Amino acid sequence: MNISYIYELPFYRKQEGGVGHLLGGWEFAGIIYAYAGLPLTATGGLRRDPAGLGLLDPNSFAGRRPNQVANPNAGAPHTFDQWFITSAYVNVPNAAGPPGNSRRGAVRGPGAQRWDVSL
Repeated sequence: MNISYIYELPFYRKQEGGVGHLLGGWEFAGIIYAYAGLPLTATGGLRRDPAGLGLLDPNSFAGRRPNQVANPNAGAPHTFDQWFITSAYVNVPNAAGPPGNSRRGAVRGPGAQRWDVSL
């Protein structure tokens, strides 16, 4: 979302002379940018390709997807140490089997805001 604004300051706007030229005619303007968080994908700690399904790239450090048992965003603490609810995910068993059921982008990352202001 983007919002832009301009506000002409009413002080000394119609004043003549040096005071009017120095203090009058100012305006306050800016642009606000607000971004929602990026979608993040949770991965498990096990680097294993169950049953040779081709889930992992051998050149990547990504683990396979865990099972999602709850909503990781609902009631999340949103702190630096823990952004989402980690107990919403459970690693799949060690034995070869199907991959986890968590979807890509299930965790919503932190948003960002930027305020540009001018006088």
